[in-house]
Amino acid sequence: MRGALRIRSAMVMVIGCLGAIGMSYADGVTPQLIPSGYASFSMGQIVNAENPEAIGFLTNFGATPELNHLLLQNIITGFNLETKFNPLPISTNLGIEMKTYIQTPRPVDNALYGTTQRYYYFPYLTRADFIYSSGPEFSLDFGYFPFKYNPDSRNLGEYLFRTGMYQPYIITNFDFALARLAGLCVSGSLPDSILTWDGLLTMDISGSTIGDLNLTGIASYKPVKPFEIGAGVSFCSIISANSTRTHPGLNASWVSNDYSDMYISGGDTQTYTFAGTKIMARASFDFKELLPDLKQSLGENDLKIYSEAAILGVENYPHSIASDTVRSAADTMVIYGTDYSKLWQRVPVMFGINLPTFKLLNVLNVEAEWFGCNYPDAEDGAVGLGLPSEQTYVGGNQVYSYPDSTKQHWKWSVYAKKTFAGHFDIVGQVACDHYRWELNDYAAQAQYGGVEALREPSNYYYIVKLGYNF
Repeated sequence: MRGALRIRSAMVMVIGCLGAIGMSYADGVTPQLIPSGYASFSMGQIVNAENPEAIGFLTNFGATPELNHLLLQNIITGFNLETKFNPLPISTNLGIEMKTYIQTPRPVDNALYGTTQRYYYFPYLTRADFIYSSGPEFSLDFGYFPFKYNPDSRNLGEYLFRTGMYQPYIITNFDFALARLAGLCVSGSLPDSILTWDGLLTMDISGSTIGDLNLTGIASYKPVKPFEIGAGVSFCSIISANSTRTHPGLNASWVSNDYSDMYISGGDTQTYTFAGTKIMARASFDFKELLPDLKQSLGENDLKIYSEAAILGVENYPHSIASDTVRSAADTMVIYGTDYSKLWQRVPVMFGINLPTFKLLNVLNVEAEWFGCNYPDAEDGAVGLGLPSEQTYVGGNQVYSYPDSTKQHWKWSVYAKKTFAGHFDIVGQVACDHYRWELNDYAAQAQYGGVEALREPSNYYYIVKLGYNF
C-alpha cells in the first residue's frame, strides 16, 4: 500500500512541475498541431497448430477447436496528434487505435458454429506522453509511449520489455517489434551518436505486479561505423505497489495442497517471486560499409547481420516442493512442479540478417531464435493465478503436463516490406514465433497491439498486410 502511495505522490509531483513550467512559458508560445494516422488490412492463415499444448488449452472452450488452416484477419486504424509548443523544446502526443479482428480459434463441433462468429472491435490507447528535447544530447519522455532499443529487430528480440522471468515467456506481434511503456524515459547521445543511452523508470500496467516500478538502463556503442554493440539491465519490481502480489506468501496458494509455487531453501519453505533482474546484450554489423563499390546499389537495410540475447532472471531457484505426480485434495487435477534452477533455460538468443534486394524492397529479413525453456510459452500462472510458478489453471480443474516434451525450442520468421509513394506499404511475414491467439480476452495485455490470448499456439503462419499512413 505504501508503494502505491509513493507512486501516486511521485506522479502528482511530476505533473505539477510540468504544469508550472507550462504556465510560466505561456506568453509567446505558439502551439503547432501535427496530425498523423494509418490504416491497414491484414489477412493470413495459421497453417499448422497441431500440438498437445494448443489442443489441451483450447478444448477448455467446450468444443473441438479449429486449429489448422485457420483464417487470420485484422483491420487496424490509428490516429496520433502531436502538439509542438514553439519556440519551447517541448511537445505532447495523444494516440488511439482500433483493432477489428476475427476471434481465433473457433469450435468446429458447436451447434451454433457460424451464427456465433463475428468481428470484434477493440479500441485502446497507443500513446499519451510529454516530451522535452534539447537535441540529440538529451531528451525526456514522460507518460505512455512506444519504445524500441534494437533498431534491427523485425520480429524476434526486444527481450527486456516483451518477456517474463518467473514464469518465462516471450511475446511477439506481427509488424510490431517493440513495446509500449508507461513511465519516464531519459535519453541522450554523444556527438555522431558514437554512444547512446536510455534510462527508464516504468510502471507495470498488467498482471499481478500492476503498479510496480522497474528501473532499466540501456547503452549502445558504435566504435567504428559498420559495428555496433549494446547492453542493458532491467531491475523489475524494485518498488512494489503491493508486496503480497509481487512476493506471494504461502497463503497465496490457490489450493491447499498446491506446492508448485513453494521450494525449500536453508531448511525453510519459500515461495517464488515476480521480482528479478533481466540482462540483455546485442550486436550488429553492416557489411555495406566494407563494399564501397556496391553500397550505392544496395538498399539502406541490405547486408546487415545482428544478434540479441538475454537472461530472463539471473537468480536460480530450486525445484518446487511439488513433484510431477502430486494431486490436489479433491484429486481432480494433476499439480506439476516448477524448476527455475537452470539459467540456460531462461536465455533466449536470436540472430537476424537483411538479405540484399538492391532497392527492390525496403527490407527482406530472416530471423531465428533458440530458447531452451521446456515449459509452454504462457502467462497462465501469472495472469490466471497470480503466482510466479509454472502452474497452469484452465477451466477450474485442468492442468497440463510439464515439461512439454514437444516444445519447439527453435523459432524463425521471414519478413518483407515495400513502401510505395512514401505512404503505401505492403508487408508480408511467414513465421513460427510467439504469435498469440486472437481471443476475445480483455484480461490480456493490450500494450502489444490488441487483444491476445495468454499463450502461443506453437504454430507456423503467414500474414500479408496492406497499409496506408499519412
